[in-house]
Amino acid sequence: MALDKRLNLGRHLFLPVLLFASLAGAQEAPDLARVRPVPAFALLVGNLVGELERERAEAIRYSAMRDSGKGFDLHPQWARSDAAVAALNEFLKKNGRHISPNVITTLDRARKDISAIERQRQSIEGFFVYNYQAYDFYSVIIDPLLGALAAVAEMPDPASKSIRIYSHAVQLQEAASRERDLIMQVIGGAGRKVSDRNLMAIITAEQAHTDTLMQLLNPDQKQFARIQLSGSFLDNLASLQTQAFTAAKTATFDQKLVSDWQHTQNQYLSRVLLVASRLGRDLQKEGTLGRGLQPLAVYAVPAAAVVALLVLLLFLRSRRTASAPAEAVAAAPPAPQVFGERPLLNPVPARPQEEVVFSGRPSVSLTLVPEGESSASTGLPVDEIAIQSAPLDLKDKIDTAVTSFQSAEDLLKFRKDEKP
Repeated sequence: MALDKRLNLGRHLFLPVLLFASLAGAQEAPDLARVRPVPAFALLVGNLVGELERERAEAIRYSAMRDSGKGFDLHPQWARSDAAVAALNEFLKKNGRHISPNVITTLDRARKDISAIERQRQSIEGFFVYNYQAYDFYSVIIDPLLGALAAVAEMPDPASKSIRIYSHAVQLQEAASRERDLIMQVIGGAGRKVSDRNLMAIITAEQAHTDTLMQLLNPDQKQFARIQLSGSFLDNLASLQTQAFTAAKTATFDQKLVSDWQHTQNQYLSRVLLVASRLGRDLQKEGTLGRGLQPLAVYAVPAAAVVALLVLLLFLRSRRTASAPAEAVAAAPPAPQVFGERPLLNPVPARPQEEVVFSGRPSVSLTLVPEGESSASTGLPVDEIAIQSAPLDLKDKIDTAVTSFQSAEDLLKFRKDEKP
């Protein structure tokens, strides 16, 4: 294909579509001031990957245009990429201790290549770099960033599953972006550099990350992803990819095939970017400081109130139980002294050394008088000894007789005193 035809094709075919894809994928840098360190790191890495993908696409676009590319300004995207790098470096200065050393080691490979990015930019701007060379340079930087993102998903954190989901979304986004960039290489005249093996690796990665996402997403996220990543255009894309794979073997790409492939793939990429952006926002919400405590706080206050009420009730009950015996003793009338099951006519003073306690009844002290013991040895009247020693079935009769005798004696004394 002649150079002027390639330039005309690039100007009228892939430039507007690429601009649309860049606008669809562009998103503001996340505000991570209140996000926990591990989720914040994942979001910063994902944001940097997105900016470098857009810078790679613009570099390929610019390199393919050569003389006609003059006047196209690369600097705005460079500034956005630099801001993403600065945000990540600033985070690592303050919170790098929270990130696993193996993650930092993987990240340092990308940071080393990023340190040489300014020199590469100048070469791209001066048209000293071909589009496939720009593709390789940025892909080498992005690979360790994806490795660091996958590694941080294995770190312990309440949002580790969401980080893993986000990691697969960003990797799917990178696979789709690379497919777009390969198409632009073909349009730019570097079709011979697009190997069938490279294209097959990209298509396989897209399918693998899509399948993994569908397994990990919650129902709401899955419904959103299915809406975005389904439709007849996917069947059409699969057919075009098969044709492109065959063409890559001989490096002979039909112009109509390339045009249809790019249009359909760009539609797919824009939807992948929407899914990745949605999952990034979900991760940011879940990783926000204090958000994990909100469900607990909802129940903590009522639970604490219930526990305090139970403690108060138990305390009052224990005090009531402790004071109940003393109150009962104070309120109860004095218990009669008993012998066996019957009250004594004349209670006998108890001697402490011969105390007997009846279980289940008020404690009573009694002096037991053995049978045959005299009144002299006990100091008790004979009638009381007899009463106490008598069998229980005679006690009623004895009591009645003694009472009657005492009443008759008192009556006689009264009458005697009344005689003149």
